[in-house]
Amino acid sequence: MTSFIKTFVLSLVCTLFLTFNADAQQNLRSGAVQTKTSTPTLTFSNNTTIPVDVFWNNGQKEIKYASLQPSKSYAQSTYTNHEWVIRTENGTELKRLKAGSIHQDVRVNLKSVNSNTAVKVHMNNPSNYDVVVNWVDYKGKEISYLTLQPGKNYTQSTFATHPWIARHKHTNEILAVMIPTTSTDQTFAVGPVMQTNNQPVICFDDSYSPVLPNATEDDVQKSDVEQVLEDVGSGIEDAAKEVENVFKGIFDF
Repeated sequence: MTSFIKTFVLSLVCTLFLTFNADAQQNLRSGAVQTKTSTPTLTFSNNTTIPVDVFWNNGQKEIKYASLQPSKSYAQSTYTNHEWVIRTENGTELKRLKAGSIHQDVRVNLKSVNSNTAVKVHMNNPSNYDVVVNWVDYKGKEISYLTLQPGKNYTQSTFATHPWIARHKHTNEILAVMIPTTSTDQTFAVGPVMQTNNQPVICFDDSYSPVLPNATEDDVQKSDVEQVLEDVGSGIEDAAKEVENVFKGIFDF
């Protein structure tokens, strides 16, 4: 009887083991279970002059993990073969890598690499403000090259791998980043599309307002506050005139 029980238990254990092993293999094939052989750390260092974003690629989409300002660093624990992507704030890819089995220092650079392939970049400014376009030299320093006014175009001779950064002339905000490929002719929109019903903009005292073509300063649309103050002033002036007329009627002067 004891021998029968031992045989039964041993058979049950073997059956359970084989069933579990088959399920585990199926899960691995379907991706339900991930092997995590090691947990290295990636240290991202932003050596550029612009903010960058760090993304983890899960195989279906990129998930943002961090934003790095210039000269800042960020340490991220991960797993072997997990893919990470570094992009500018407007989506231009700067670097892509897969984690190894040991710690890695990931230096994010934005600079001209070589002058092997000459290309032409057709720059255009679809925004309603002046945009400064800078070339990034071989040391990663921004060199001011030109200013594009609203609606203007310019063709720049350059080289593949040479980055260009577009900034708002007044605020220095980064509007666009381009790293030319080896294509002969390329287009670079240095600013966002105008958002004021395509009306041009005229500037007085560093303020921006949509106006009609050939407008003068008197044509600039008043703000809500200015309009209210003007209406109040007009009302007071009319009331004063009414009071004056009443007194004239009473005292006949």
